[in-house]
Amino acid sequence: MTAPSALQCLVLSGGLVLTAVLLALAAVVDRERDRFRARLLGVVRQASEQRAMSRNSPAAAVKPLRLSGIALLRRVMLLSARLPLVRKKDQEDIRRLLVRAGIRGKESVALFVAAKLLGFGVGALLAVSAQLVLQTEIAPMMALAATVFSGFVGGLVPEAALQRRGRTRRTAIEAALPDALDLLIICANAGYGLDVSIQRVGREIARFFPDLADELAVTANEMQLLSDRREALDNLVERTNVPAIRSLVVTLLQAQRYGTPLTQALRTLAREERSARILALEERAARIPALISLPLMVLIMPAVLIVVAGPAFIDIMKGL
Repeated sequence: MTAPSALQCLVLSGGLVLTAVLLALAAVVDRERDRFRARLLGVVRQASEQRAMSRNSPAAAVKPLRLSGIALLRRVMLLSARLPLVRKKDQEDIRRLLVRAGIRGKESVALFVAAKLLGFGVGALLAVSAQLVLQTEIAPMMALAATVFSGFVGGLVPEAALQRRGRTRRTAIEAALPDALDLLIICANAGYGLDVSIQRVGREIARFFPDLADELAVTANEMQLLSDRREALDNLVERTNVPAIRSLVVTLLQAQRYGTPLTQALRTLAREERSARILALEERAARIPALISLPLMVLIMPAVLIVVAGPAFIDIMKGL
């Protein structure tokens, strides 16, 4: 079987998949038509008002197109979120990963699903391109399997990038927490309340630790809006997934419940966090000899063996 025959099989499979997706989109559009019509009318009305206000602006001819493009993109994202591609439980897991990576917004899940679909398409396209460039004879089922596998790998790339971003952000929050605790102690000594202290600390560390500052700002806003502070602090633990943040929240809740001095509890917690940080650094330093041994064996030992055993090997070859 030549490459064009395999390509025809892949194109047929892609056409079937595209037809199924278009049918699903048509069903969703028919069900949500009235709701989207109302939203689009609101967008058009807003665009008309803005065009009337800025009719003399040089960019007046570009704004309607830009607004219509934004409305179309929003419509596509909402459609992808309502498609039965991801279960409700999986959507909650994706939303949790996005929040822990610092990505918020109503359309974040839809964008992530669209990114996975785009990654699948790019991976499949790369597989088909490789088959055409190499001009290799391959069975149709093998070509289809290779294309699906490449698409599957491409669909995993956004999730892997999101998980990596979440781990990096978690490490940054853990590294910034001891300094934030010191500032909380200073605010507590100054007589500030808990919500004001959190807001002030978030504002002070925003330049050096933006990830933790962002979480503290969200927590401060939630404490002002929600009736129960415990819910806002629990949301902080859920968003960060950092054990030290969980210990901080438990300390704050216990101090608020039992009336214990907040400054003393924060000092104890800050001391424990710094000790844990030093212990983690010592553990990383203790692993360095084991990590160095592998490059030593792979890069240095062959050269040593060549220098030591090379002359003897040459003499043996001359004797033969």
